[in-house]
Amino acid sequence: MLGCRDKYKQVEILITIWGLWTARNKLLFEGQSKRPEDVATFVRSYCLELHIIQDRMKSKLPQDTNWVAHSLPFVKINFDSHFKQEAFTAVSGVIIRDNNGHILGARSKMNCHIASSFAAEAQAAINGLQLALDLGFRYVILEGDSLSVIKKLKSEKDDFSEISALIWDAKQLSRAFSLCQFRFTPRDSNKVAHAMAQEWTSSSSEGIWILH
Repeated sequence: MLGCRDKYKQVEILITIWGLWTARNKLLFEGQSKRPEDVATFVRSYCLELHIIQDRMKSKLPQDTNWVAHSLPFVKINFDSHFKQEAFTAVSGVIIRDNNGHILGARSKMNCHIASSFAAEAQAAINGLQLALDLGFRYVILEGDSLSVIKKLKSEKDDFSEISALIWDAKQLSRAFSLCQFRFTPRDSNKVAHAMAQEWTSSSSEGIWILH
């Protein structure tokens, strides 16, 4: 079934398999039965939303004019955050690209109980690393425009700052890769991740898009 050349059809097949597997697990482990028409409705709505989001991302996201290509086998993870001090929340924006700049995956996520803009950036770094792990990438470059967070991630010294726990979590995640590098980049090279964090207005707490 996956041998067809239509990329959208391949995605629909995979989402259908996922929907059936989820319904099976709900019945097996939680005793919740799903009607076939409910599963079909879920698959159709998810595919439609995915296609709309992909078109929106390709047409409206800004270009990282100074984005620097990298070499294989690495993929590059760009991250940024938008901190809302009055609500102690932050939206993380993450985008993963190959060495040609093609988008492999992206993520926007609302994070709660965030104390500062520094914590927001560190949490965004964690979200980026987790997405790359979930997608199975082994060689990654984590790139962000927060110099203080990047320095802490690169440092081998113990961190005792307000974001020490988040830095520790990020370093632990980085060890799950075959190789993980941390790099600082100017805001002009991080516009897409910045836009994803700034413009996330969905009612849901998270959006993940797999484009490869």
